[in-house]
Amino acid sequence: MNNRIDKIKEAFRRKYQNSGSAEYLGVMAAYQRAHLYTPGQDNRVIRREWESKLASLTRKYKLHSQTEEVFFNDVQELKDHMNSSFPGSFINGTPGYDNEFRLAHAQKSLSICLKHLWIRGELGESTPPVCPIDGVVLKYAHCNDAWTKVNSWENEYLTHLGFIKAKAEQDGFQSLPEWELVVWWRDKLRREDAKSNNKTSAKASKRTNRTIDSEHTKQSVILKVYDGPRAENRGKTFQIINNSKPIPHDTNNVYVEYNAVQFRAQERTYHRGNTLRGKDTIKRLIEDNHWRPGQIFPCEFSVSVDGSHHYLILK
Repeated sequence: MNNRIDKIKEAFRRKYQNSGSAEYLGVMAAYQRAHLYTPGQDNRVIRREWESKLASLTRKYKLHSQTEEVFFNDVQELKDHMNSSFPGSFINGTPGYDNEFRLAHAQKSLSICLKHLWIRGELGESTPPVCPIDGVVLKYAHCNDAWTKVNSWENEYLTHLGFIKAKAEQDGFQSLPEWELVVWWRDKLRREDAKSNNKTSAKASKRTNRTIDSEHTKQSVILKVYDGPRAENRGKTFQIINNSKPIPHDTNNVYVEYNAVQFRAQERTYHRGNTLRGKDTIKRLIEDNHWRPGQIFPCEFSVSVDGSHHYLILK
């Protein structure tokens, strides 16, 4: 697990190494598409003060590990500071959104700032006490609320955090920042893959519209580590067995998911009884976990909204 986290952190650093300060990236992540500012004003002064306050709040995190309670207090302090410093600047007029600098903006900007500092090694041996909360992690934690509307502790933020903690524990993570990093990076790769395969994605979307609510989705399936006769494939692939209904594998985007990480199968069409070949990815999943030929794993099979087919290995 640690080796996998280190690889993702290194890829994350390369992606953002020339993108600006951690404070700048925190602000940018928090206000985009968040219905924040009063229309028609120059927001550059607000963003500079926002970055400055983040820099002030995060100094202590660089010196010592901090608790969740400290983080919550800092989020509230940032929210109060921005509203008192720029009264009338956050009247967005959007139904369902409070007209102020909301808890959503404070938590997202501070947590993203800490995430970048952590991955850059500026927090020493410490990790942030809480991970960023946004639409990506909420969706993965099976919570469909809009994070940009969040403006209360008990009824919204702590409820969302509870969903996230439960999902991270279910996935076998003790560290929320590490769990969020894995989930966010996987979602990023999925989106990039969709962009690079626009034509395939368009076809997959049409197929999904026909099958996403059909009897084929969310069925129970068993995968077995392949123990077939060809020596070069023994223990390197999964065989699809024991599914109750035929699986419509008319897509190239097939994934096996384990411990919140997806392993993509080789591009081809699969049917019941086939083996899920995955170039080096499926092989690595099996070898890293020391699984042997003949072992079986109950899975939940589903068709995602982008047309991909997923085998989620259940623990």
